[in-house]
Amino acid sequence: MSSEYKYDEQGQFFPVFLLVAVSCFIIPMTFSSLFGQVSTKKNGSVSDPFAAYRPKDIKKKKESKLRLRHFIILIGWAIIGYLSYRVAFTKLSFNVWDPYEILGIPKNMAVDDIRRHYKRLSIKFHPDKIRNLGNTTREEVEANYIELTTAYRALTDEETRENYILYGTPDVPQNIDIGIALPKWIADSNNSIYVLGFYGLIFGIFLPYSVGRWWYGSRTYTRDQVHVGSVDAWFPKIHENLEMEDILQLLASSKEFQISSSPEASKTVVVQLLQNHLHRKEKSNLNMQRLLSETDLVMNALVSVISAYGFSKPTDNVFKLWQHIVQAIPLELPLPLLQLPHLSVEDAKKFASRGITHIPQFLQLKKEKGLSGYSSEQIQEMVEIANNIPRISVLDSKVLVDGDDFVTTGAIANFILRLKCSYGEEIMPEVSVEGTETATEQDKIDAERVHMEKDVVLGDLEVLPHAWSPYFTQSHKTAWWVYVVDPRQNRVIIPPFSITDIPRTERTIRIPFQVPPVEGTFKFQTHIVSNSYLGEDIVSNLTVVVKDAATIQDTIIEDDEFSDGEDGLVDDEFEKLKHGDEGSQDEEESDEEDDPSANGFNTDTSEEDE
Repeated sequence: MSSEYKYDEQGQFFPVFLLVAVSCFIIPMTFSSLFGQVSTKKNGSVSDPFAAYRPKDIKKKKESKLRLRHFIILIGWAIIGYLSYRVAFTKLSFNVWDPYEILGIPKNMAVDDIRRHYKRLSIKFHPDKIRNLGNTTREEVEANYIELTTAYRALTDEETRENYILYGTPDVPQNIDIGIALPKWIADSNNSIYVLGFYGLIFGIFLPYSVGRWWYGSRTYTRDQVHVGSVDAWFPKIHENLEMEDILQLLASSKEFQISSSPEASKTVVVQLLQNHLHRKEKSNLNMQRLLSETDLVMNALVSVISAYGFSKPTDNVFKLWQHIVQAIPLELPLPLLQLPHLSVEDAKKFASRGITHIPQFLQLKKEKGLSGYSSEQIQEMVEIANNIPRISVLDSKVLVDGDDFVTTGAIANFILRLKCSYGEEIMPEVSVEGTETATEQDKIDAERVHMEKDVVLGDLEVLPHAWSPYFTQSHKTAWWVYVVDPRQNRVIIPPFSITDIPRTERTIRIPFQVPPVEGTFKFQTHIVSNSYLGEDIVSNLTVVVKDAATIQDTIIEDDEFSDGEDGLVDDEFEKLKHGDEGSQDEEESDEEDDPSANGFNTDTSEEDE
């Protein structure tokens, strides 16, 4: 039995093939374009309390031109619509072998009538009887006569009729026809040059280019999407005493910020541009806007690189620099009140000299009518901005080990934080957590709850608007970074961990880390810093008591043995009390007989009583 491949002669199934191929490419691309930026769209639907006060030239502008990706999606859906129309309105013709149709007779005709009808057709269409062939060839006439004879046998001969009923053909099928949903012209020798050209374009140019681009990108950029050259320039210059000015130099040496062919010349220009930005100069400079649009990406990668060294001071300073750049505040003037609009540097310095440096203090000053020299509209704008700047508050922090009552050496523990967002004049007390040797019942419940949840972040969802950053030329997402420091060694023991969208109610954060391999009492510091606002960082104490697992086990065994011994003593006393009443009375009488003074004492006592 042989097989034969046949192309789509009439082109009926080729549109179906194209429809499936185009849909497999366009539908995922459309889905990723519509739903790929879920967080951005979600954030866009949040009411922005700063919208009325944001500078008009900093507001996000809509793109006026379609991107290439959108154009491809549009063309793809147009092709899908056309192919769907073709598939829906194309009439499919199936060549079913029907002997009744070939002979031109009804299906209820008797066998004798079929024979008489066939004789008339054989006389008419026999090749030897046809003299004038016209536009037909003799081969076509012979094939037509054979078709008539085959149809006649299928209706009159028993064996041929049985094959027709079983297989749909007068003979036992010898071939398997496999259809290919491609038009026949593709395999035509006249069109082979175009087909080969198409295959060469796809497999010789497009596919190698795509693979090469992916490979080059994976080798050129890190997982933080920054250039490898930037990381190579940072690593040799990182040390444990890195100041903000040093980190600014590292930032300026990034490949993303390079604006000229010479790295050193470019670094000098970039440093000057960033200094101008910090002093709120040259706001409309195009190079500065390009630098600021890349700042979040580069700073995020810089945090990863610096935290890899584990130095606490550079980690603190990189976040401080990030805050200064977002708020455009000079490094030498770390005054949080400069984040408010209209407030001059002189007034901010005066307030700082009076101990007024934070937002709640400023709002209290407004109540006391301590603001002068500003119009009522300016004061109202400052108060409105101050009331909507989010501040993180720590409700609780603890270290727990799943399944254990104690924090044991070398275990994988969970650092658990309960946080909320505060606004306005709300002031939360600082949390100073002292570690306990045993976990409470509530600790066990919290640990089990955190352990059962798949998400690291638990609690209500409250999407925050973009940060108030009038001098930053992009919409900046507010985030807080949590890390734990050992102040004795000035080392970061839990690397920075980013969290966003902290609600007004509560959110629980879990960060797993390795417990120190030795027992003792460790005093750590929890740092919670913002990437957007100055003066809102939190440093709280965290004391962890680490015990050796073997020591704990020995203590438990000794406690069990002591408990068993106490139980035995209690049982002995109970037996004495139960069975020893009579014996004790006899012993008392015998003692009285042997000791005369005892009897005299008792007698004298009784007489005196009388």
